[in-house]
Amino acid sequence: MNNPIILNKLNDIDDNPYFFSNKNISNKIYIAQKATSIENALYILDVWNNHNYNIGNTTNTLNVKIPYNKYFYNSNDDIMLDPQLNGNNKYNVLIYKYNNKLNYVALLEFKNK
Repeated sequence: MNNPIILNKLNDIDDNPYFFSNKNISNKIYIAQKATSIENALYILDVWNNHNYNIGNTTNTLNVKIPYNKYFYNSNDDIMLDPQLNGNNKYNVLIYKYNNKLNYVALLEFKNK
């Protein structure tokens, strides 16, 4: 089996999930799943954490308040955690601006079994 390619930067080419790891967040490997909003990213993360699968592209949102970590991505070397949130390490949302539009990524912690 080939080793997967793990990116340390965001992929703006398409909406397919990909492996992502960046030392400015942690040393963990994540599956980066694009989302339509913070609430949508939290829904994707909630399904991942409670049912162990990536629901993928969906418009569903999570209306329950869950503590989460919000990261702002400016570049590969400039990723900042929102200091106002003290969230659950299993709920990480990455936010970046592309073409003057905010984009959201749910970071699903990769579980190697």
